[in-house]
Amino acid sequence: MKSPTKAIDSFWREGFFKDKQKTSTISNKLNGLGLNPGNTTDLLRKRKYLRNKNGFWIQKYPFVKSEEDIEVYYFEPGKPRTSRKDFVGILNNLKGDIKICDPYMNKDTLEALEELKNSKVKFLTSSKKTNLKVSSQELIDFKVENGNVEIKGFPHDHLHDRYIVSNDRLFLLGHGFSIRNKESFVIELPVKFAKDLIQSLSTTFDVRWKNQENIKLC
Repeated sequence: MKSPTKAIDSFWREGFFKDKQKTSTISNKLNGLGLNPGNTTDLLRKRKYLRNKNGFWIQKYPFVKSEEDIEVYYFEPGKPRTSRKDFVGILNNLKGDIKICDPYMNKDTLEALEELKNSKVKFLTSSKKTNLKVSSQELIDFKVENGNVEIKGFPHDHLHDRYIVSNDRLFLLGHGFSIRNKESFVIELPVKFAKDLIQSLSTTFDVRWKNQENIKLC
């Protein structure tokens, strides 16, 4: 028979904590397995992947199968300098042709893109003014020193997920490029585990990049 903690870990791996769960619901689920811990709340508090939000338990980040070369980068809330430093470290390792999709763009985005000195970057964002938190002059100044980066605004509401695609890996961005005070995570998937997904996203990106209604931002 599993221990209560191992059972809770299994719930997480199965995606149970993707949605908010009451302590009583979790206790009932444990009871259904023949487990009757009297300290369910204490057990939940000790699981690093969980947080309590308004009386409900929800995962901080999803379970990713532990395989060689798969990485989950977790950025703790309230540590803006550490989070930015760690995120920049990820970007500094990128090389070659890079495709990035993020429906939002602000000063954090430009600061992050400046770190991609060893890459040729295509950045696709929304052309909606409400999604763009940088001025035209800031984009002009950015382009002067970052000729390796192209930025286009896509006019349709198809952009949602935030990701970075290179030739050999995919990064899924939880909060995009504004990694500072908020809790966030980045999942890195190499091509040997996500070949079809990388090809699919890359193809979709290329089609949207060539859209004649796009606005060239810089």
